[in-house]
Amino acid sequence: MMVLGTLTSNGIGITIYPILSKFWSTRNFDDFLHYFNKSIRIILLLTIPISFFFFFYGQFFISIIFERGKFTKETTESVSQALKYSLPSFVFQGIGTVLVKLYYI
Repeated sequence: MMVLGTLTSNGIGITIYPILSKFWSTRNFDDFLHYFNKSIRIILLLTIPISFFFFFYGQFFISIIFERGKFTKETTESVSQALKYSLPSFVFQGIGTVLVKLYYI
């Protein structure tokens, strides 16, 4: 989950922070809200399709990456089920990346 979050939303959060800070410090709240909303929409457009993809095909990727040695098919199914339950946190982690930047501002 952390790797997916880092690849999708951290880059957006890091690049949007100076832009939002500039608009906040100059009291340009219209542009601030515009870019804030845009960053949230971009993160949602990235994370929701990825979540659906891993919901339906996660077991396949888990078996390719991990299934060898003592990591059996039953273990793959259990990890896949756990991944399905934790996918909403991936979406909210992406949104949280931008929301945390608001506290820094």
